[in-house]
Amino acid sequence: MNLRIKIKIMLSIFTILFLISIIPSYNLNVYPEDNDEIIEIIEETNPKSAGCWNLAPFIIDDDGGGNYTWAEAVALPEGWCSGSGSWSDPYIIENVSINGGNSSNGIVIRDSNSYFKIKNCTLYNSGEYCAGIALVNTDNGQIIDNNCSDNAHQGIYLIDSKNNTIQSNNVNNNTNIGILIHNNCYNNTIWDNDLYKNVRAIFLDYCDNNTVSENDIIENGVGITSNQGYNNTFSENNILYSATGLVMHYSNNSKIFNNTISNSDMSGIYIEFSHYNIFLENTVNDNGCMGMHLNESNNNIISDNTFLGNKDGCILETNCINNTIEHNECDEAKDVKDDEDTDLAIQGYDLLLIIGIISAVSVLLLVKKKLNYKM
Repeated sequence: MNLRIKIKIMLSIFTILFLISIIPSYNLNVYPEDNDEIIEIIEETNPKSAGCWNLAPFIIDDDGGGNYTWAEAVALPEGWCSGSGSWSDPYIIENVSINGGNSSNGIVIRDSNSYFKIKNCTLYNSGEYCAGIALVNTDNGQIIDNNCSDNAHQGIYLIDSKNNTIQSNNVNNNTNIGILIHNNCYNNTIWDNDLYKNVRAIFLDYCDNNTVSENDIIENGVGITSNQGYNNTFSENNILYSATGLVMHYSNNSKIFNNTISNSDMSGIYIEFSHYNIFLENTVNDNGCMGMHLNESNNNIISDNTFLGNKDGCILETNCINNTIEHNECDEAKDVKDDEDTDLAIQGYDLLLIIGIISAVSVLLLVKKKLNYKM
């Protein structure tokens, strides 16, 4: 085989390698792989009957201002309420389905400090400014394993209530707020709930010393909001695909740790006029604006967090003083064009591109050298 043929073969091989290295590989996955969780929540969106009693909306008020007192509810022949109201034998309302008729609350517990549980109930179609379940001036309750979806205002509402637990409920597609605790609510726990497609998922308003933990909050307008709160704890929540993940207004001395806040349309975390809070070991990635934006907020600690892939950068302070920002993992602001190019590239082919260029240049030099030699 003569030298000219060898050169042609080598040029063909390196040309093929070079072309392969620059051909993009289109990503056909519209959603990330972890969106199985979203699909599961969507399947649970439409409320289903709890399977036992289809009841009209009712109010339990131990002061006598509702449909029943606790004792009267237990005495009903249908048997949907049981127990004695003690810590060891709480009142239990279970397996109840209530259509609010787009005009009223589903279940209201008012002026009660007895121990009770509302469990495995379906509350839907409550009216404007109403809720699927409402606790009013009520303590020592547990709201567990209910479906409070498709209500005209709130899924679950607490006002002037303390020492209650809201756990493992499905709270989806409520027109305003999924879970609202408002005005002098303290020592309440909101834990392990699924909240999907509410305007606001969880809203603490003028409430102190509450815990919001391990909730899955997906595709809501705002994930978690704290307004005028003190000493609340927000931990291990999974907040995805919101407009904004976590918002704090005039909220102080709270602890925010181990949350995942990703893929928000705007900033992952936005706080204003909020002081002496601790943000620790949160993962705040791939949000549409800043990872975290502080406005007129002072003396906060932001430490050991991860802020990666946020479009406008990691942390922005506006008119702030004395914030401690340390030991965070950050990257620069994301360039949209570069990000799109990265998504379309075949992983590892940057190296092949370099090899292709080097090889082509080497062959050209070899040919030039050979031609010069013949001359």
